[in-house]
Amino acid sequence: DPNVEEPKSSPRTKAFLRSQTMKSSGKNIRVLCRFRPLNDAELEMCEEGVGNVAAQFPDDQHIYLPKDEVTFTFDHVFNPEATQERVYEIVGKETINDVLNGYNGTIFAYGQTGSGKTFTMFGHDLYGEYRGLIPRASEEIFNHVEENLDVEVTYTIK
Repeated sequence: DPNVEEPKSSPRTKAFLRSQTMKSSGKNIRVLCRFRPLNDAELEMCEEGVGNVAAQFPDDQHIYLPKDEVTFTFDHVFNPEATQERVYEIVGKETINDVLNGYNGTIFAYGQTGSGKTFTMFGHDLYGEYRGLIPRASEEIFNHVEENLDVEVTYTIK
């Protein structure tokens, strides 16, 4: 409309307009499944013939349970060898990029006690290869803020 006044061209306005025109990754709710490695006690049981590994991972979207002859399909499956970095690349990076572009994002971990939720979310340390989703996401957010100091934006962290 020619009668509509253009917004002032301040860095803040440019950042706002850029965030309004950028597209999210197009993802809605995704369901991902991570299997932790067997612990020493579980490995010992398998070696003694008391237990066995109940799940097989034919690819990165399916879990097969041979005993029941059933296959489950997810948006992504992380087998026990998946690294923290790999989990972040698939789970966290896209969500954090969407958040930095003005969209809402949630990463929710659910599972029984001892299934690896805390390890996945926090990791063993804050700085090494075993850091989890939260330290990696925090690092990415603060790096983004530092790299965009020329844009006048207010961030609220709760």
